[in-house]
Amino acid sequence: MTKERFLNDFEETFRARGIKIKGGKEGSMNNPEDIAGCNFPGIYVIIRNNEVIYIGSAYAGTRSIADRLTQYRGNSRTGNTLANAFMRHENTEFAAAVEEIRKCDFMAFEYRDLEYELISKCDNLINCSGNVR
Repeated sequence: MTKERFLNDFEETFRARGIKIKGGKEGSMNNPEDIAGCNFPGIYVIIRNNEVIYIGSAYAGTRSIADRLTQYRGNSRTGNTLANAFMRHENTEFAAAVEEIRKCDFMAFEYRDLEYELISKCDNLINCSGNVR
């Protein structure tokens, strides 16, 4: 699903739940300053070549979206669910997966209970039990 279609298809869902799409954060996974601007809990969408490929959340405990996105860019496999999904989906090694992650973009929304609903409505995500849906 393209980023534009994602935003169009879910605009009503976001509005119904009080999420202002334009008030969300967008940026590059290769830019630590973009990521640092997401120091809040909520959901995030990973975009590769203008296609939504992954939806995640950061609202358990004290973790922020910035924490999760920084973790995905790092060299540790621990907790790096995005790199693990890339490795399974593309049959690649960890270092290559992290390099691909750094080429992605993201959108972040300060809202909590939306991750699973969005995942259930999107096709071709790499974080659906490690398979493309």
